[in-house]
Formats: sequence, C-alpha cells, structure tokens
Amino acid sequence: MYPAKQLWQWHLVKEKLSEAEQSAALFLEKEASLRDAISRLEEKINSLPDSDDPDQQIAKLLLEQEHYLAKKAWEEFLLQRDEKEAVLHQEIQQYGWEKEQLELELDDKMIAEYQRLSETKRTPIAEVRNKACMGCHLALSASKLAEWRRAKGLVYCDECGRILV
Repeated sequence: MYPAKQLWQWHLVKEKLSEAEQSAALFLEKEASLRDAISRLEEKINSLPDSDDPDQQIAKLLLEQEHYLAKKAWEEFLLQRDEKEAVLHQEIQQYGWEKEQLELELDDKMIAEYQRLSETKRTPIAEVRNKACMGCHLALSASKLAEWRRAKGLVYCDECGRILV
C-alpha cells in the first residue's frame, strides 16, 4: 500500500477514536447535568414554605411536576446507560488498537510530518478528487498530479500545503 494511503487510513481511525472519546465525554456530562437538575429541583421544592396562598401552591405543584419529569428522564437515561457505555468503551478500544497497528506500519517521519502540519491545520491531509485538492478545493497542476499518481512518498498541495492522498 502507498505510504500516503496508510497515513490516510491512520488519520481516519484517529478521527473516529477522537469522535468516540468525545461521545463518551458528552455522555458523562449528560449524566452529571441530569443529576444536578434533580438536586436543584429538590432544593427548590424543600425551600418553598407551606402556604395557603394559591399562587405558592401552584408554584410548588409546578416544581414537583418538573421534578417528576427530571426523574423520569434520569430513569430513561439509566436504562440506556449500561448499553451505551459498553458500546462506547468497545469503540474506543477498537479504534485505539487499530490506530496502534497502523502506527506500527507507518514511518516515524510521516507521523512527525503529519503532527507538524496538524499544528497549523485542522485537517493536515486531504483527498484528491476530480484533479483537485479537497482541502482547499483548488485544481492541482499537471506536474503535481503526475507526482501524486506515482506515489513514491508524501506529496503536498501547492496551495494549502496539505498531504495529498
């Protein structure tokens, strides 16, 4: 396989791993926010004084209803939590393992070059489609296309400097 294609596969697996890790973090944030919402509502309900005033009674009933709905959302979350956590954990392990395997096949210089480009560009690698770089969407010169087709090493876009795949 061409070195740039190997780098592209590594990049894609790295992106998938990052997405799975972000999903896991968001999942944990959702759990914390649901717990916080329930505790805040409980504090509000407990802080309201018992009163014969109809407005205060309605306010308390509305808070109790909101508390009930928050607890219902928490229960639904708990039903899905174990399954989702297992799936996310499995994805993270799988992508991590794939990334390590691909790194073993890659040259250290290629990874270093990728890292260098990633300091200035969000996506340091771009596909070539219809004779154009998909990073900057500009057409490639005939000589650059010929160099890219030979695939003897890393080829860079003349305009944006991304690695072409």
